[in-house]
Amino acid sequence: MKKWYGYILVIFLVVCSVGFVIIKKKNDELIYHQALKKNRETYFESYEKVIEHQSIIKDNKTIDLGKKVVVKEGKDGRCQVQNVKVRRGDVVYVNQLNQTMLEPSVDEIVHVGSKKKPIETKKTSDQVTVKEIPFQVRKPQQSNQTQTKSKKSNSSNERSNTTTKGLVLDSSSKESFRKINQFRNDHGMKSLVWDNRIYQATTLRAQELTVKFDHVRPSGKQWDSVTYDLAAENLAYGYAQPQSLVQGWIDSSGHRQNLLNPHANKGAVAMFKDEKGVVYSAFLAGW
Repeated sequence: MKKWYGYILVIFLVVCSVGFVIIKKKNDELIYHQALKKNRETYFESYEKVIEHQSIIKDNKTIDLGKKVVVKEGKDGRCQVQNVKVRRGDVVYVNQLNQTMLEPSVDEIVHVGSKKKPIETKKTSDQVTVKEIPFQVRKPQQSNQTQTKSKKSNSSNERSNTTTKGLVLDSSSKESFRKINQFRNDHGMKSLVWDNRIYQATTLRAQELTVKFDHVRPSGKQWDSVTYDLAAENLAYGYAQPQSLVQGWIDSSGHRQNLLNPHANKGAVAMFKDEKGVVYSAFLAGW
């Protein structure tokens, strides 16, 4: 009987201990929530918010390629924002109540040109004629001495048949060649070596341009028949200054490619002024 009393006493003590722990936990939670409620701070805020405008880009085939025209100016908008903030201790909770539009944003409209320039145009103003030859890489051919002499003799005959009155601008020609080498150096390429044989050929080509401004010569032969081992040719007329001449070639994609021909190692420029004062220019690159 005493044994049973002992068991009952132990059970009673365990139940009392568990009950005490539960009551203490509940009491601690109540005290914690009362403290949070006591320390809670609620307030409202209102401010203006900027709404950034968007840029809408549209294609326009009537504008020159790459040119941008702003058709409609963009403008940022404004709106009124109202928030409620609740601070509990070190933690701040933010809830947005509403957002009122004050001034809507206006999108910017930009037209980008896609009109391509004509492949061939001829102008009397101080501009390069935009007539480009495809970028060609010609491998030097193995030729014997007889063939080389034959080519030289043909070139001499054609030169004697071209009788055009005018003046060869030697100093301007060499200055243009110097600027071409400077352009090549700026793009990590080696300078071309001035070649007198090619210079004679460019002089002939510049004179031929007064008769027929084309990469096909007045005789009907192609431009590279003027001499041997040629890689590229650029033509222009109306440019009296070396700076504007070279810049005109740089601004044209096909001519620019020829100036930066990686296979060429020699070349020359010839500027020829005819009786009317118009300057015709030719650039030949070779190896």
